[in-house]
Amino acid sequence: MRKTQPNKAIIIMVGILGGIFFLLLLSTVVSVAKAGPSSSAPRIYMTLTGTPPKPWTSLALNKPVKSSAPSCKPEEGPEKAVNGTWYGTFWNGNWYGDNWCSNAETKWIQIDLGQNYSITRIVIYHAGGAISPSGDPYTTRDYSIYGIKATTGLSQLKTIVSVTNNTQGTNSFFFTPSTAPIARHIRITVRNGAQPGQENIARIYDVLIDGTPVP
Repeated sequence: MRKTQPNKAIIIMVGILGGIFFLLLLSTVVSVAKAGPSSSAPRIYMTLTGTPPKPWTSLALNKPVKSSAPSCKPEEGPEKAVNGTWYGTFWNGNWYGDNWCSNAETKWIQIDLGQNYSITRIVIYHAGGAISPSGDPYTTRDYSIYGIKATTGLSQLKTIVSVTNNTQGTNSFFFTPSTAPIARHIRITVRNGAQPGQENIARIYDVLIDGTPVP
């Protein structure tokens, strides 16, 4: 019995398409490699539910922020927790994070929103929630979020949320109109930044805050 031979035209076409795909893939890899750690990745924001969904920008984005102590490294200052990114860059075999880091005994950052807001949502991207090739293991374990009204003075901290034994990389807190805290300053105090067996280091990649202005 005579065996059926493959159609040569089909074989040639498959070979051409495979070559084109390989060249496109190689071009993408080269472009990423050339970018290097100084490249600024696009800022991505979560969306509100609705029809249609609309993007929202964090009230904390690039707002003045201070911390209780020097950071682990000069490039890991508190401003990295409000710059709108919760990822880093994997380049030349190394991971470059984009986060606030502190290994001091007392660890907190305080964000000035500029005026009082009725806070409706707070999202915190800890190390474990960062977008990275392997994941950053230092997810904040125990911490508290405080609010400070513009009229009460910076020493008048009011507890908004207190978290213990957290293992999640991302924490989201939602508040109804009746429970929404009113604050101009938001302080995040890390009581224990370590999971079992880790050094007590605070590593927060970004803080997103939503709310409505109030007098």
